[in-house]
Amino acid sequence: MKRLLLLTLVLSLPACTLRTPEVSDWAKQRENVRLLAEWEMRGRMAVKVENDPEASGQVSVKWLQLDEVSKIRLSGPLGAGALLLIWEPERVSVSNNDGEKTLEYKGPGAAERFISQELGWAFPADSIRYWVRCLSAPSVAPDSTRRGEKGELVSFNQYGWRIDCARYGEFDGYVLPTRITMEGRGVRLRLAVSDWRLPLVVSDLRLSPAATAQR
Repeated sequence: MKRLLLLTLVLSLPACTLRTPEVSDWAKQRENVRLLAEWEMRGRMAVKVENDPEASGQVSVKWLQLDEVSKIRLSGPLGAGALLLIWEPERVSVSNNDGEKTLEYKGPGAAERFISQELGWAFPADSIRYWVRCLSAPSVAPDSTRRGEKGELVSFNQYGWRIDCARYGEFDGYVLPTRITMEGRGVRLRLAVSDWRLPLVVSDLRLSPAATAQR
């Protein structure tokens, strides 16, 4: 199962032509984004791990956040190797393309143990649901925070990781990132977001081809 989440593909991501939206109050906008309990994000994620090319690759991502529960669908080209992660407090489970549960981790730190044992590198898992929205996790103050000319958050450091927010777009009245890089401990994650759906209309993230074709 180790490395199964990541396919060895080309790591380049397409250029984005979106401009940073004009926002009169970025602090208020960030707080509105932080208060979102439900959202859906779609895009592609490229992973590069130093000294371990087999752990590097690119996958399509569909992330559905419902309060404290994350449902994350990862797949290669044309749905190849699709996996569904259901991440709850103190529990992570993985199902394959046939809907069969293949992995489950329970207890405190389940997400961190899952990443460490299945992917082979450490990651502050509870922070990523904030980082993908270019927000710092609330558990510890960020440092080296940098803002752009319009006041938008450009980068910050947290837990030994650097988060770069290269581009933003406007989605249903919210300004959200479309290009994010998370780098630390010999690992680099690059996320290219094609769509944010807000306010949320709950989607079906089942892995069956029929469900995918209907979306």
